[in-house]
Amino acid sequence: MAQATQAGRGIQLHTDFLVDEGREQEFVDAWRNEWLPRVSQAPGFIEGRLLKLRQANVGDTPTQLNYRLIQVFESEEQRHAWSEAPGHVGAWPPLEKPLKMPPGTKWLFTAYLFDEQ
Repeated sequence: MAQATQAGRGIQLHTDFLVDEGREQEFVDAWRNEWLPRVSQAPGFIEGRLLKLRQANVGDTPTQLNYRLIQVFESEEQRHAWSEAPGHVGAWPPLEKPLKMPPGTKWLFTAYLFDEQ
């Protein structure tokens, strides 16, 4: 795995998903076989992780998420370039298909952008 910079800084995008419990393997396979191979080729890409929520250690377990995808890039410019790349367009539909979508839902996920300090 490459280092973001000598100081170890980078940009992280955390994306929360609510995956249909009966389609979790489909989601994991899409991440492993579609998304990860594509994003791994993007300039500035450092790391991608898929996390499954087990339980809340403090407070109530969130009901609107059960998976979090973390993407780490060297810079926001490189992350943004990936988000507009043709490979990105093809990487997302397999991840979206197994999501649990309540009627009337307009957003498929929530995304948070963090600077590593």
